[in-house]
Amino acid sequence: MAELAPNSSIFRFFYPLCCFYLDFAARWQKSGGAERANYGLFLQDLCDLLGVPKPDPTTDNSTQDQYVLERAVTFNDGPKKSTGRIDLNKRGCFILETKQCTDSPDSQQKAERSDCAELGFAAEKRRKGHALRGSVKWEQMMQAARQQALGYVRALPPDEPLFVLVVDVGYCIDLDANFAGVGDSFVPFPDQARFRLPLAARWGRGGATGNAAVRAP
Repeated sequence: MAELAPNSSIFRFFYPLCCFYLDFAARWQKSGGAERANYGLFLQDLCDLLGVPKPDPTTDNSTQDQYVLERAVTFNDGPKKSTGRIDLNKRGCFILETKQCTDSPDSQQKAERSDCAELGFAAEKRRKGHALRGSVKWEQMMQAARQQALGYVRALPPDEPLFVLVVDVGYCIDLDANFAGVGDSFVPFPDQARFRLPLAARWGRGGATGNAAVRAP
């Protein structure tokens, strides 16, 4: 216990890191608006927190983009071709897909109204894109985002990526891995009980507890 005294070297090393994390968690704990408005800034803040480089600017040649937001991907659906965009991709390493969900029904309704205005749709005609965290719909949305990411995997060269991440902005990160390198055979990492990484500062305020979740096979 003496090593944890305020004048100890361990305390002086870890205290700034803890403060940095708490600032990050506090900054994002109320996120719940439009996904496109939040996800890029959140990922850059997350890079700062982890001490890793931020994504590079995209170029006019997507085949040369190594670590970028909004990487373009071409889907060859028979005679038709379409283009998708990966929220964040590091070539040969990971694909990351983001969603923005909410903590309360009121927040959900506000987010839906905001998106209606942005898209120019009447509220009753707009396809809802937000879900209340912890609900069945939220789990379905996270699973749908995973399937979307796996669709990107199938459209990429076979040597990438190793990880698929699904992020609910400001709330949690779901992690899957494919160490076998076989197609899109991604499995929860490290296992079914611990694949969801919560932002701990939020998790103690009405969020999930214990080992987070067990994904349906």
